Amino acid sequence: LLGRWSRGRLGRGLGLRRGVEHSAQHIVLTRPITGAFPVHGLLSGWHDDCIVPKRPRMTREEFIAYVDSVLLAQKSIPGIDEPTHFELGTFRNEYVLKLPVEINGVLGPEKIIVAYRPSAHIDYSISLVCNVSVCRLDYDEAGGHTNSMLASRFRIPLIVSGPHFHKWEYNKQFVENDTKLLELKNAVEVRGIRSFDSALRWFCGEVNVHLPHNHSIALPTDRLL
Repeated sequence: LLGRWSRGRLGRGLGLRRGVEHSAQHIVLTRPITGAFPVHGLLSGWHDDCIVPKRPRMTREEFIAYVDSVLLAQKSIPGIDEPTHFELGTFRNEYVLKLPVEINGVLGPEKIIVAYRPSAHIDYSISLVCNVSVCRLDYDEAGGHTNSMLASRFRIPLIVSGPHFHKWEYNKQFVENDTKLLELKNAVEVRGIRSFDSALRWFCGEVNVHLPHNHSIALPTDRLL
């Protein structure tokens, strides 16, 4: 039982729908990482352009260690005191904002992705992307998520309601040998969030990103869509 259900449709066979990590398309890792994993060293030698054929990728263990290190590091988002611009997303009626992440003064391939889907089954989502989305907050008051059968291992419920957070800790075991993470299968409920700003601030706190109070990140208004 994987995926998420749309607004108020739990009764129709649970209305399950497999999630798709659309953010995986934005960044492709093209060089291997070996040895220790200091975060600053991780950021050099990685590109977000295209796949270079016949280059070895990270092993599963290397990728997990890389994401662990990125999450532990103190991060910032450069240039967020200037107006932000959403682009058309991958899906119909989707608008996406890609925010670069800086670690120890180095701008790396990591990004925060805000996906806004007006009138969709999820109002908006906020993801940390390291080649693929490694953790994500899905905001939908009337929706929810069905976790994997392994949820009991982490003492989290099989079904969560409303806004929920796909935490890396509960999903990194699903990384495959070729560093793919096709789906974030487990999530926990998030309570007390009522605005996009509070959701963004909560998410940045979870992933160690400094978010100043004078930031200009906001969802687009209807007249700009």
